[in-house]
Amino acid sequence: MTSAVEQLKSADCRNLNMVGGEPTPNLHRWLETLSLVKSNIATVWNSNSYYSEETAKLLTGLIDVYLLDFKYGNNECAERISSAPKYWEACTRNHLYGMKYGELIIRVLVLPEHNKCCTRPILEWIAENLGTEVRINLMDQYRPEWRASELQGLRRRLTREEFDEAVQIAKDVGLTNFIT
Repeated sequence: MTSAVEQLKSADCRNLNMVGGEPTPNLHRWLETLSLVKSNIATVWNSNSYYSEETAKLLTGLIDVYLLDFKYGNNECAERISSAPKYWEACTRNHLYGMKYGELIIRVLVLPEHNKCCTRPILEWIAENLGTEVRINLMDQYRPEWRASELQGLRRRLTREEFDEAVQIAKDVGLTNFIT
């Protein structure tokens, strides 16, 4: 993989974007590859932000851009919808690491019927803890797939009114650097 990275860099590749749905399961390979790459190439950690503190520490000094998701504004929604215990603690910690050790871009997926319980707490926390100028992509792309039909409120797409409300929340909490 190292030679592939070197070849891409010589062909004007601008960054190494670690994805895969969630790159954490392949962290050992990314760490090995990055330790062998001799080119100065920007690294992007493209993640759902639900990973361990050990992972966050291992990434310190290796990642230039943290492209992190922030979906749930509380543990109850995260556990009920995604079976993600202690989501809030993991996600907030990893966003703080991202801000401290690299550039941070946050993707906030607005969910139907979740502005009060999720979108507002997320955007308030961002403004209070990461600053009002942090880059945010406020996303309206939610699609009810997989087991969404089993969850009240998530059986449908987001309405224009719900997304407009989310945009207003971002403005109300003072966020100034977000796109939709």
